[in-house]
Amino acid sequence: MKEGHEGRIAKTLGRIGYLKEKYNIIISEEEKAAILANRNPGKPHIGRLLVEKGYAPDINTAIRTYLNAYKDKIKYLEPERAIAAILASGGIPVLAHPFYGDGSQQLSEEEVLSRVDRMKGYGLQGLECYYSKHTGEETAFLLSVAEEKNLLISVGSDYHGENKNIRLGQTGLSGTELHPLLISCLETCREKMRE
Repeated sequence: MKEGHEGRIAKTLGRIGYLKEKYNIIISEEEKAAILANRNPGKPHIGRLLVEKGYAPDINTAIRTYLNAYKDKIKYLEPERAIAAILASGGIPVLAHPFYGDGSQQLSEEEVLSRVDRMKGYGLQGLECYYSKHTGEETAFLLSVAEEKNLLISVGSDYHGENKNIRLGQTGLSGTELHPLLISCLETCREKMRE
């Protein structure tokens, strides 16, 4: 967690420097300190400041226009290390938003399958099948992959407070009947909490 947080700080500082270098957008030391004071500072916090400064009408536009082009040289935590850490701490490693990779990608079914197979080899135990941005076809595909690969399924909205246009609980899960693999995931979580 410490390593990941330090990487986030470094990326945030890199993005702030990029704004000055590429667009001559100056972020004051006070503004920088306010961004870094967030628990997990990142693009949405910088985007909000860009909106406040009048550079963009909304956070998503600010991110697309000014921040997504920034390519950092930060070494990311490898999936195998993240999964090992989750398992060592008694957690259940689940692949979040499988079709969206790091959040800004759009992966094909083949790429998702390849990623799932690779991560299952590291100890992956679940897939986020119900997600706020998934289409019905994507959800159906992920449910079939989870069944075929014997993976638990999870539900997530990707809610980030006011930083995204997603409401808490907006998951794409509809109806009252829960998928058996989701029930299994909930039961596994309950068992782990008792340990």
